[in-house]
Amino acid sequence: MFRTLSRNETGVNKLSEPIIGVIPVVARLAMGSERLKLYVTRSGLIVAHGGKRGAGAMAGMSVFGKLSGAIEDLVKGGKETIERRERDLSNSQAILSADKDNFLLSIDDIVKVELDSSRVPVHFVLVTKREKFQLVTPMSAESLESLLRQVLKEKVSLEKRQQ
Repeated sequence: MFRTLSRNETGVNKLSEPIIGVIPVVARLAMGSERLKLYVTRSGLIVAHGGKRGAGAMAGMSVFGKLSGAIEDLVKGGKETIERRERDLSNSQAILSADKDNFLLSIDDIVKVELDSSRVPVHFVLVTKREKFQLVTPMSAESLESLLRQVLKEKVSLEKRQQ
């Protein structure tokens, strides 16, 4: 259903601006999931890859699944953690250059973001002109909405769906 997230047509050299905030997310893939960080900038959202995981990553978002995620991080995450520490990711240019698959979703490319505050962890859908991404974050719905509205304004909606 979802493919591996890859570079958008937006070029790596487009910006060098400060980061407003960071949203840790897990994106569901056909097999397993992928840990990402969404860096919020004035120009949009930078999608930065953190590493693919098996089913344990989604379980890691719940209280009882943290042990599974921690074990998987010990096995797979050592190299990723060392590489991340070595990089200075304080501006958008550095983040975009850190991995060939990191890319910018510009404000113009983002159609809407729908947050579901009835679920913990918070689930949200990011709709672009080309794709639809289903994401999960440990951030509170209120914090997520506040951060995204700084840049995306009316494109962000917060819903409390009936389960």
